[in-house]
Order: sequence, then structure tokens, then C-alpha cells
Amino acid sequence: SVELGGGAVVLPTITPFAWIDDASVIAPGSVWVAVSMMRWHGSGISETIVPVVDGAIGLTPRVQVAASVPRVAGGLGTTFFSAKIAVLDGDTRVFKVAVAPTLEILDGASMGAAPSGEGRARWGLPVSAQFDRAGSRIYASSGYFSPGIWYAGAGIGRAMGDRLGVSMSFSHAWATSSASSLVVRSLAGPRRSEISGGASYDLKPNIAVFGSMGRSIGIAA
Repeated sequence: SVELGGGAVVLPTITPFAWIDDASVIAPGSVWVAVSMMRWHGSGISETIVPVVDGAIGLTPRVQVAASVPRVAGGLGTTFFSAKIAVLDGDTRVFKVAVAPTLEILDGASMGAAPSGEGRARWGLPVSAQFDRAGSRIYASSGYFSPGIWYAGAGIGRAMGDRLGVSMSFSHAWATSSASSLVVRSLAGPRRSEISGGASYDLKPNIAVFGSMGRSIGIAA
């Protein structure tokens, strides 16, 4: 699963965001697809994004590729393409580590808010770790997204029976000097902290429904 800070898909150029994920890689030949909607609001503005299509394909026991493609008013929103590579993995390991080099393609609204001359493509390097223990999964992520966003966060997920799973995470993201002027001008602040929680329920072995909610609990100028 991947949790993005509120507004990250729509306006990544004007608010720091966190990419929180575990270190699991899906099996070779497996395909994972999710269709969802997202709504965010803050600072007097809001937006509903529907649909958001996420997908992943397992290529090898240690590599999967994934994409997140949202639909916004006027066309596609900011899109992410990533490849998750397991550095430490294995069925018998309780501790795992993965890196996920990511390409971010900004949408038109984000390009309109970006500094003059800045390109549409950006890159990121998230690093994730997880520890599995007695039906629970503790995970943490940290990394960098150009042109100057750092983040760190951690979460816990737990199976509540055969079909229900719940999770909660906390993240903190901040913009460096190369991105701070744009963030401050947006009134979003160059630092933000966020807490989020979610649940999923397996309708069938290969079909599930899920929902999550996040809230910014600290934005610093």
C-alpha cells in the first residue's frame, strides 16, 4: 500500500508530501489494481479526484513496477511511475528493506504554480523498511523528491481476523531552500506533519474494498 500526503497528487509543487510504503514486493506475474476516489480540502480550497487508478506488476521475486494515475478536471493529474526493488527480502525474513526510484510527471495546474522554466518531470528516491511480527507489520519510509522535498514517516498495520486489516501512520515532510519560496507563497508552509488511518476488507481472496483518512496536524511557516 502507498499513502501520499493530502494534496500530493494534485499540488505536489506547493506543499511538502510524504510517500509512506512498506517494503513488500508482489510475486512475479501477479497484478494488483485499485480504483478509488480522493477528496482533500484546506486553506479555503478543495478538490475531488475520481477516479484514481493504481496498479502494480511483479516482474521478478525482487522487483515490481507500479503507477498511480489520477483524473482531475481538465485531464490527468500529477502521475507517478515507480519501480520497487527489494534489497532485503525473503519468505523467512521478518525484516525487509526496499528502494523505489520514482518518476513524477506534473499536471497542468502544478506546472502553472511552478517556477518559470521548471520541467514537468521530477524524480524521487523513497526507501522503505518493514518488520513483521505476530500478525502485525511495522513499516517506515524516508526519502527525497526533487526539487527539494524530504520526508520521513512510520506506520503499523494489523490483521483483525481473516478478512479485515487496519493501519495507521504518521509522517513529516519539509521543503529545502530550493523549494521553500514557492511553498511559502502558497501559504502551505515549508513543513507539514500528517496522521492517517485506513482499513481494508477482503470480499473475496482477490477482491477487497478499502478506505483511508488523513489530517495535517502541523504546518510550519
